[in-house]
Amino acid sequence: MSATHRLRHGAVRVGACVLLVGALVIPTSAAQAAAPTAATLAATAPARPQAMSVVSVVGGTWTSAGSTVTLSWPKVAGASRYEVFASREWDAIPTMTTPTKTVTAATATVSGLAAGKEYTFRVVPVNSAGRGVGSARIRQITLAQGERWYTSAPAATGQVTVVGASWTPSGSTMKLDWADVARANSYDVFVSTSFDGVFTMTTPTKQVSRSTAEITGLKPGVKYTIRVAARNNLGRGQSANRIPHTTRTQSDMKYPWYTSRPEATGLVTFVGASLEKSGATLTIDWGDVKRATGYNVFAATSFDAAGKMTTPTMTVRSSKATLTKLRKGQDYFVRVVPTNNVGPGVGSARVAHRTIAAETSPGKAKAYSVMTWNVCSNACSGIAKRKPIIDSRIRELAPGIVGLQEASKYTKAPAGYSFALNGQNDILVRNGTFAKVPVRAKVQTTGTKKFASRYASSGKGVAWAALRHSSGQYVVVFNTHLVVGTSKASTKQRQYEADQLATFVNQTMNQLGKSNPALRGASPVLLGDFNVSKGREGDATASVLLKRGWADAFDQARSLTGQHYNSANPKMSAKPVVSVTWGAHVDKVMVKPSRTIVTSWEQAGKMKNGRFVTPLGSDHHPILIKGIFR
Repeated sequence: MSATHRLRHGAVRVGACVLLVGALVIPTSAAQAAAPTAATLAATAPARPQAMSVVSVVGGTWTSAGSTVTLSWPKVAGASRYEVFASREWDAIPTMTTPTKTVTAATATVSGLAAGKEYTFRVVPVNSAGRGVGSARIRQITLAQGERWYTSAPAATGQVTVVGASWTPSGSTMKLDWADVARANSYDVFVSTSFDGVFTMTTPTKQVSRSTAEITGLKPGVKYTIRVAARNNLGRGQSANRIPHTTRTQSDMKYPWYTSRPEATGLVTFVGASLEKSGATLTIDWGDVKRATGYNVFAATSFDAAGKMTTPTMTVRSSKATLTKLRKGQDYFVRVVPTNNVGPGVGSARVAHRTIAAETSPGKAKAYSVMTWNVCSNACSGIAKRKPIIDSRIRELAPGIVGLQEASKYTKAPAGYSFALNGQNDILVRNGTFAKVPVRAKVQTTGTKKFASRYASSGKGVAWAALRHSSGQYVVVFNTHLVVGTSKASTKQRQYEADQLATFVNQTMNQLGKSNPALRGASPVLLGDFNVSKGREGDATASVLLKRGWADAFDQARSLTGQHYNSANPKMSAKPVVSVTWGAHVDKVMVKPSRTIVTSWEQAGKMKNGRFVTPLGSDHHPILIKGIFR
């Protein structure tokens, strides 16, 4: 082999070099080492730290030099130090290159921070090879002066109360108050015009350090919803229930501001009614309610509906209201709820009244008064002592016509009056105002009738008299006393008598009209003790007369006095017997709606300081009406 010689064991000489073939390495004379690969370099280079786990805020203080926040985290494998980044901006942290602080331990206290402000923190592990994967960002509000560091969240916030409100030209204000909350450093107050939106708000309307707040610059007369949550270094606690508040307007400033709801509404009374082109009206009145600045009035045509209503028919400021545009001849049930800036109080009981069904035109007719009174001369003892009381009250009220029931022992007319008919049911007329119509064509102008006992023993029947007013007007008065009792038989008998009474009135009026042309246009009037009240269930006596064209003057009256004080007073008590819903009057004056104008209705028992004046004249009180009868 010329330049190249083969050696033993596969060694080959190449020039001046000896190479190893197979497993044998023969060093060359230059003794060069093999060059390192990329994999070899990577395996031998220092490693970066592992990724950070969760960072926690474990403490904080306030100092005059600035607030501090202490962070802690688990040690990170491979980390020789940690870079702590702090910023007021959430989005600024990932772009920061210069750390706020560098530490070697797994904890850091960042100082010199603004007090009571929210900061974002992030920690990055570092070693000689560089930065590892940093922690997630966390938020923390620094402590302000006087605040403490807590290890648990605040307790739930209790009831928030609007304790003050006002209006100014620059906007309405509200003052809020609530109890101090355990472990609270501050409070976030959220105010919104949206009931649900107040829960989705992230930025509070106001942050306060004490358990009170004043919110200004609100729109007047607008309903706001308020929510308050306590806050400390760990975040917000459970918020209080949402509360509504309607801001004050300029006109509201004349009314006081209250910190508790109104008291309950007392008994509501119907005091007036009318017929207008737009419909019927009813006027109600009630006592002023303590702490009420307004009243919600609910009106419906049924008892149940009036109780279930949530939207008021009307809202008024004073303790009186007139309901308008009502249906004629319709029962209405009314409830009144007092309100103030805190909320509604307890509403009244439901009361009822019927609107005026119809009225006549007044023309040239003269108004006069009619009275009915059960004087109980038989069943009640002491009529001799009671008669002067009865006579005195008649003279005081001075009615033109008086119908007395249970009057068989009442045989002498009071001064200034005469009997048109004397008996079980008396008819008295005021001298100079009314006189009996003389008999003509042998047709009597006064009389009596007793109804048959069809279902039970009958009542006291009816007495009647045709009368002439001093103005020349005529009226025919029917004074009745229907059977008493609540049994099924008595009720059927009373309904029968009511129907017979209506028939008898028609027959009598026809006979009188045939005998005397002046009586053809006379107005009939029913009065007496009907022994049934409007609220009595299962007794259709009043309905019988209503179907025959009659109406209770109580329902037709333009003004009412003593609606709830019963005319019946069985125990002869000075304390009025009160019927809430209707006014349970068994003593009535009945009229033809289209032929009358009832200007007033009054339960005319003599009263002083809310009690009847004693001694009483009877176990009934008189009912007095005034009006025009055509």
